[in-house]
Amino acid sequence: MSLASSVTFADEQDVIQKMERRNIVLEFTADWCGYCRKISPMVSRLVREGHPIQQVDADKNSELMRKMGVTALPCFVLLVDGKIKQKELYYSGDGFQNTLNGMLSSANDSRERHLQKFKALAEVNGEKKSLDGADHSARIKQGTSASLVNDKESEGGFDFGSFGLERKEATAAIGAPAVRPEQNLGPNESFVSFEKEPISTVRIRVSDGRGVNFGTGTIISSANKKTYILSCGHIFRGLKRGSQVDVDFFVNGKPYERQAILINYDARALDLGLLGLQIDYEFPTTPLASLSGLPAEEEEVYSIGCGGGELPTRIDMQVTKLNRYEGPDTIRCTMMPEKGRSGGGLFTGRNELVGVCISVSASGKRGIYTSLKTGSNSFWISHSCPFYTRLPQRQKPVL
Repeated sequence: MSLASSVTFADEQDVIQKMERRNIVLEFTADWCGYCRKISPMVSRLVREGHPIQQVDADKNSELMRKMGVTALPCFVLLVDGKIKQKELYYSGDGFQNTLNGMLSSANDSRERHLQKFKALAEVNGEKKSLDGADHSARIKQGTSASLVNDKESEGGFDFGSFGLERKEATAAIGAPAVRPEQNLGPNESFVSFEKEPISTVRIRVSDGRGVNFGTGTIISSANKKTYILSCGHIFRGLKRGSQVDVDFFVNGKPYERQAILINYDARALDLGLLGLQIDYEFPTTPLASLSGLPAEEEEVYSIGCGGGELPTRIDMQVTKLNRYEGPDTIRCTMMPEKGRSGGGLFTGRNELVGVCISVSASGKRGIYTSLKTGSNSFWISHSCPFYTRLPQRQKPVL
């Protein structure tokens, strides 16, 4: 099968995503593997930073392991044009990090080579057109069809999406609906009401030029015309401090869009981000939990997030493990968060904020939250707030 034979411009992102799935580093891992757990924070950081790497649950993909000749864990497999170019078992030491960096560079180089070729592969009405997305919206609106020239280098080989692994999600359309039918709610999930009173959860929208990546945040302070929002850091990757970010506040039954300023973020170690804006309105806030208020294993907690960029929902869950991974303290919980809930808060039964949603476990069955217990996390938050004095004054909104 060729990389693509004929698509419309509305599908060009699918074409690019298929190419990305065939030029990638796969890490075969499992929850029971000690070395896998040891390096899980490193791999999760690479994923959040946008490197071409994907974790694969070995227990759920035994057929893929067999076809790729993987017999031990954790194992890293480099695919270039769908073909296995390199396999490496993890070993301790700086040498492995250099090896993995080389594999990631090879996947990136191949992706870039294909993206450059895509720019000249499409024909529209007999004229060469680019697939770089520059006039993507206009093409879709006009319904213009496009044909991609067959790419012989990409025929055959592995497309790991065909083995049941989750493919990378495309960014949502800017006009995506924000109302989820009640029958589509997941287990232990319920709507969060803001008909009568505003809530401390916000929806975050970060534009990447082709659409919108959604996230969630929690208002941790709102007084003296200054409002601070805590979220994860990886959704802001690529932005500079001081960048404007669209935020939806939920007040009187409606979302109200405002622009906040990205005060600070750490997409690597802590995976936290802080937004701020000056606004003549005091929103409800959620207090950070004290050290004595942090949850224990098997304790009931809940999260609030805007899954899929929709209205906020609450999911009730239990803590399954504390600090399972190396690095900053984490809280692992039942229930898998969907895209858009990243940055959403984890709360105790006392309605205190104890964590921020950052990832899912390798098995995909559990959610992982950065614990706000860690002293470095608390210091980072308090240290970031003084930047707020540099923000421009905002006019009083009509809410």
